[in-house]
Amino acid sequence: MKIAIVIYSYTGNTFSIGTKIVRFLQNKNHDAHLIRVNVNDDQPSKTEIQLGEIDSIAPFDKVIFGSPVRAFSLAPAMTKYLQQIESLNGKTVSCFVTKQLPFAWTGGNSALSKMVSLCKEKGAEIDRTGIINWSNKNREQLIEQFIRELAE
Repeated sequence: MKIAIVIYSYTGNTFSIGTKIVRFLQNKNHDAHLIRVNVNDDQPSKTEIQLGEIDSIAPFDKVIFGSPVRAFSLAPAMTKYLQQIESLNGKTVSCFVTKQLPFAWTGGNSALSKMVSLCKEKGAEIDRTGIINWSNKNREQLIEQFIRELAE
């Protein structure tokens, strides 16, 4: 299966999970590719975000999107990315968010809900979702469990 792992990462935490997903899937003989959402970090406000070149996800059978939570919502860069990509019709999609605050209701639920909603608007069939709490003492085990679930 050809799988794209599309990651927006502000601090590098979400990107580190993306690289773990790619390695795990490649070890399971999947054709997995990491795509990083690039933005111009010099943007003065979230309404003026300019994305870098957007790679086509058309050749992929499955897409996994990952993004941090920003200000209790989905990171504006991922929101803009999902609004600008091509159709996701016929694609199986999984989504995850990373966050610092310990409770899902402190932005995790709303960010994940928005990500799922934007993907469904593009025609995606949602497979798995997850919230990775970066401050959880069992974070590494939670990440490993989520990655194993993605490969099922």
